[in-house]
Amino acid sequence: MPKELLASVCGPGQPAGPNLAFGRVVGHRDDPKRQLFGNGDAIVIDVGTSVGISAGQNFVVRRQFRTGDKGAPMKLATFGQQTAGLIQVVEAGPATSTAVVVYLCGEVFAGDTIEPFDALPMWASQDTGTPQFDEPARIVFGEHGQIMGSPGRLMVIDKGLTWGARRGRHLTIFRRSAGGEGAITSVAAAIVVAVNADSATIRIERASDAVSVGDMVALHR
Repeated sequence: MPKELLASVCGPGQPAGPNLAFGRVVGHRDDPKRQLFGNGDAIVIDVGTSVGISAGQNFVVRRQFRTGDKGAPMKLATFGQQTAGLIQVVEAGPATSTAVVVYLCGEVFAGDTIEPFDALPMWASQDTGTPQFDEPARIVFGEHGQIMGSPGRLMVIDKGLTWGARRGRHLTIFRRSAGGEGAITSVAAAIVVAVNADSATIRIERASDAVSVGDMVALHR
């Protein structure tokens, strides 16, 4: 699959709307004790024909992780989600089904949830434009909740469609001196690969320094 398509599926994201998970990965079909799975592995999921599962269907595998203050009470906790891979059902029974891992984004574990696979259309990089530094977004987390990023990595920002973000739009990641009021220092160039109403997933293209949570992001217009 082209990297532009996979980037819209893989990587971190901000959960948007209602939870779409309807099943979980149970284990390996031939080795029930295994907890970690890779490309080509046959895995068992805990849903079947009773809820409309049939051979040939594709699903994404996801897991959630805590972001922000890890010491906050659970009712105040914030979460991100990581897409672990794509699976395809090869055999469906009444209550369980067998699927094959057809593409791996990271690691697939027993207990990961599955959601419908909605492939986004291909996109092309848009005109570079000029960075707008006056209304920046901020980076809130990286892959698997990491706080640092580098070229080729995906991270999540706290603004999306309502900010003007669109797939293929260019971004400048920057910092300001003097407590956020001074001169601008550009840290990295990035591009939007997936977008929700109030968040977006970006891919770092080039960087002169390590990108970190809290860095500001200017949208090019």
